[in-house]
Amino acid sequence: MGRKKTYNAICGKAESGPKSHGSMKTVSVGSLDRINKNDLEAEFEKESVLSRNGSKKLSRPSGGGRASGIELLRVLCMFCIIMSHYLMHGIEVVSDNSPCWSLFVYPLAYIANNVFFLITGWFLLKTKFSFKKLVSLVLHILTVNYLILLVNLVVFGERSLANIVKQIFPITSNLNWFLSIYVFIYAIGPFLKCMVIFLRARRKMYNALVVVLLFFYSILGFITPLNVYASTLMQGVVIVLLGSWLELYKEKVRTFHPAILAISGYALVILFTLCLMIAARFIPALSDLGAHFCSNNCPFIILSAVGLLLCFSNLNFHSKAVNLVASSVMTTYLIHDNGQFSNHVWLDIMKVQNHLSAICPYMFICALVILGGCFVIDQIIKHTVQPLILRVLNKPIGYMSRRLDELGIPY
Repeated sequence: MGRKKTYNAICGKAESGPKSHGSMKTVSVGSLDRINKNDLEAEFEKESVLSRNGSKKLSRPSGGGRASGIELLRVLCMFCIIMSHYLMHGIEVVSDNSPCWSLFVYPLAYIANNVFFLITGWFLLKTKFSFKKLVSLVLHILTVNYLILLVNLVVFGERSLANIVKQIFPITSNLNWFLSIYVFIYAIGPFLKCMVIFLRARRKMYNALVVVLLFFYSILGFITPLNVYASTLMQGVVIVLLGSWLELYKEKVRTFHPAILAISGYALVILFTLCLMIAARFIPALSDLGAHFCSNNCPFIILSAVGLLLCFSNLNFHSKAVNLVASSVMTTYLIHDNGQFSNHVWLDIMKVQNHLSAICPYMFICALVILGGCFVIDQIIKHTVQPLILRVLNKPIGYMSRRLDELGIPY
C-alpha cells in the first residue's frame, strides 16, 4: 500500500467542500468535521520524504547516521541517572543518611528522564515506524530481562514466584517504569506522527495544545497534592509532543539562549529545595515539600531539559564511537534499574557498602563501570541472540506487517 493510500486509510475518504475563512477549503474526513485535506495530505507527503531522506530542516550531520550531539546527550543523561541510582538504591540502603551534596545529583536524573522523551519527540517525524522495529524493541527488553532472571536464579538464588513472574512479564508488570512507557509511546508513535503532521499545518492550534497540555501536566500536576495530572503515561505523551514542537520552532526557541535555560532551571530546583529544607527546620510540615521539586513534572526540571536538548542539538558532528555507546543506553537502563536486580548491582557487584569513605569518587567509577559493562552485554545480545530470534520470527512478523498495512495501520 502506497504512502498516499496509507494516508487515506488513516484519515478517511475526503470530499471537497465549500470555501470558508478566506481561501481555506474545508473537507469532511472520517470523524473530523472540517479540515483542509489538501494541505494535510501535502504536509503528510512532505514529512514522509523528510523522514526517509532527511533534510536541512531536520538536520543530520554531513557524515550520515544519527546526529552525534544529541547521541552524546543521551550518554550523559544515562550517566546522570546511574549516579542518582547509586545514591538512591545503593548509599541510602546501606547508610542512614545520604551525603549533603546528593541535593545536586538527584535533579539531574529527573532532567535526564525528560530529555529522553524530548529526544523521542524531536525525531518523531524522522522516525520510520515499523512493526518489525516494535517487535525488535519488545524482544530486546524480554531478552535482557530473561538473562537477568537466569542470573538471579543461578547466582543469587531467587526463589520468589512473584518476582519470577514480574521478570517474565517485565513490560506489563512495570518492572522499569520508563521502558514500559517507552514501549507504549513507540506503539502509538505512528498515530502521534500523523497528529503532529496535521497540527503543523495549523500552528495556532498546535501552540494552544502544547500550552494546555503543559499547564495540566507541569503546572496543575505539580501543585496538585493528588498528582492527578502527572502520571507517567501523561508525561510520555506530553513531553514527546513538546519535543516535536521544539523541533518545529527550534530556530526561534534558540534565541532564548538554551544554556541559560538549562542552568537556570537546574539552579532554581536546588534553590527552592534548599529554601524548603531550611524552612522545614521551623515548620516540620514543609519537610516533604523539598523533594517535591525533584519530580519529572516540575516546571524547572522541564525547563532545564529543554535547554539541554537545544544546546546539544547545535552540536552538528558525527562520531561512530559516540553513536555506538549511545545505542546501548536502553540496555544500561534495563540492567542497572531492574526492580529485581538493582540491589544486586549495587550491593553484591559494585559493593558500595565497602566504599562509604569515598562516596563521591566511587560514584563516578560505578557509573563508568556500569556504562562499559552494559555496553559489552548490549553488543553481545545484538550480535548473537537477537538476530537468531528475529530470523525465526521473520515470516510471522512479515505477515503481521502486511495485515496491518491492509488495515491502514501506519506501521
